[in-house]
Amino acid sequence: MKRITAIELYNFLAFYGVDNKIVLGEGKNLLLYGENGSGKSSLCRALELFFKRHNLEAHRNIWALPEEAPTDMRVHFLDKNVNPHTSLVLDSATSAGTIWIEFSRLASGFLTYRDILKTHFLEENRRNLFNLAVNEILPGYKDPLTSMIFSAEWYDYRQAVRAHIVKDWGDPFAQTTTEDGEEVSMMQIKEQEWHDLMDRGDELEEIFLGIVQRLNTQINEFLPEFDKHLSVTLILEDAPEAEYVLEWQNDPEIDIDEAIPLPSLTAQVRFFNQTVPNHQTFLNEARLSALAICIFLAALRLKPDPDEGCKVLFLDDVLIGLDSGNRFPLFKILKTHFSDFQIFLSTYDRHWFELSKDSLTPDQWQSAEFYAKTVKSPAGNVLREEPKVVQKKDNISMAHAYFEQFDYPAAGNALRKECERILKNYMNASYLVNSNGSPLALGDLLIKITEYFEDAGQDIPRDVFSKIIFFKNALFNPASHHDLRADFYRREIEQAFDAVELLKNLPKISWTPVLHPNQELIFEDAATGFSARLVIGDYVYRTVYNGLSRTSKVRLYRDWWELNGIEFADRGGEASLSNNIIARTKTESQSLEQIAAWLQRYIGRPVVCNEELKMEARPLRELITNP
Repeated sequence: MKRITAIELYNFLAFYGVDNKIVLGEGKNLLLYGENGSGKSSLCRALELFFKRHNLEAHRNIWALPEEAPTDMRVHFLDKNVNPHTSLVLDSATSAGTIWIEFSRLASGFLTYRDILKTHFLEENRRNLFNLAVNEILPGYKDPLTSMIFSAEWYDYRQAVRAHIVKDWGDPFAQTTTEDGEEVSMMQIKEQEWHDLMDRGDELEEIFLGIVQRLNTQINEFLPEFDKHLSVTLILEDAPEAEYVLEWQNDPEIDIDEAIPLPSLTAQVRFFNQTVPNHQTFLNEARLSALAICIFLAALRLKPDPDEGCKVLFLDDVLIGLDSGNRFPLFKILKTHFSDFQIFLSTYDRHWFELSKDSLTPDQWQSAEFYAKTVKSPAGNVLREEPKVVQKKDNISMAHAYFEQFDYPAAGNALRKECERILKNYMNASYLVNSNGSPLALGDLLIKITEYFEDAGQDIPRDVFSKIIFFKNALFNPASHHDLRADFYRREIEQAFDAVELLKNLPKISWTPVLHPNQELIFEDAATGFSARLVIGDYVYRTVYNGLSRTSKVRLYRDWWELNGIEFADRGGEASLSNNIIARTKTESQSLEQIAAWLQRYIGRPVVCNEELKMEARPLRELITNP
């Protein structure tokens, strides 16, 4: 499959001049940040028109003079189907004669926030999604059963119907001879043609019903990633049977959609197993956006792979309607179901861009930033705005570049940033901020990674982290603070590269929940008549690191206890504790060791929590090992 390695734009929409190039390595995905008006949508539009093989001149930059370079673009491809890999470059002219560009168009998808709005804000689409589905959600969809491009077949059919109803048939009783030599009237010919067209319409509706059924399955595979309580069923109803009206003849202004009604396609949405009427006004914007995105992505996923060419998915500012909690599920869908596509994902949200950039794998993704640059004349007059493309290398590439230039402090600084990125990706989000909510630097992250392993019940790989701590103190910190008294040596930086590589290749800890918050454990001691109810405070996980299975920390609340028939008794079993002490005790989360010590103070003997704390007669040890 081919991948795009670079895009050059010449006087196209926001891009003025010929010095506009976006480089994508060996065909990486692109995460793109851009201010409003910086050219994100222009890039999306350029690629879409390129694959449609349209003339780009109609989209010329408004500041480009007639004598300046023509409006065009060049797209660089790398063909990974051959060995060695081959590169090729196409512009808008050469792409027009390249058949695999058409294959690529049919397999690719371009989705903008405006497209999302069409599914729930336009009144005509609220009533009937059919035209939207055929022409914009499923454009270029080739039905695997019939090998037809449905949108093209439907267009041809409607055009044929229109041609039929506005045709001047003349004298309906005039006789003519068919190819079989049969004498028939013009009325008979017209009626037969009309019935043939209606049969063709029924045939296409039947094909579309199969598409809708497959689409429903795919949509509801994606939708639970956003909200497991939300589901949708697209329902297709046949168009009312159309009757020919004689007055339509010779009427070029006839509205075919009114004359020959469309099939009805509506969305039946269910939320918590309840059907939602008028879901466009009931669901919030995040759920409406998630629903629309899932419909578009499901349609794209149904498209068959091209015989050759590439598959591009461009999502332009589609995150606007999604809150933070619904953005990373989109990444999961893209990673799981669209790894065979080259993905372009743009956003205006700087904070989310930075978070996402740190979580992406550098070997598959790269980032770029677009800014709106004001260009002035020598006299200071504003001439125009144009995009400024900023592409930064990943930290390791930057470190190598600095290293080769003998700029060891800068290399150390880049390696520090890479360590921070790796550690942030390794741990859960709850470990990545300090008590006041601000992000952590490398020293703090190394403290947090120790807590992370301890909470998982796993031993931290000290051989790796001792090296990182050494280089943090010896190289990374002086480099960051421009400490000119520090000595930087080539060998130490080379060893630091190796240490960062070890950190990068650490096996991940897998976390499988075995116990849940608010589950209750019971302790009973027959000899003393003491009993207690303890409540699990947080999830308990079975963790696996490098093949070794352990249990995460267990935290418990003392919810109730009784000694000698006295509830919340003191250790002597003579009276209840004060309400203040009871309230404070019940809100203190304690480890198993602390709970064991507390129980021992009441019953006078050591307690093995894993064996003596039970849920429905099953000891804690068994609950964890065999949930």
